Amino acid sequence: MTWAGGFDVYLVGVIKLPVLIAENKAMYPSFASIYLASSFLLLTLSLMHMAAGLYHLYVIKDRYNVRTCMALQVRRG
Repeated sequence: MTWAGGFDVYLVGVIKLPVLIAENKAMYPSFASIYLASSFLLLTLSLMHMAAGLYHLYVIKDRYNVRTCMALQVRRG
């Protein structure tokens, strides 16, 4: 999307990446709308995932042991 808009892309704000696609001002609005829709979708899925975790923890009291199965297990020794 950024390259199609004619802008430079930087890795970690320092290293300029080489242009992989040509500038295309006509496609930029389409790319921007796809970017916006996918960001809302990702936000919605993340919120649903957190809500499901809280549901397991507080509503059904984790009787299926989901939280402990998904938790990172650190072994000492």
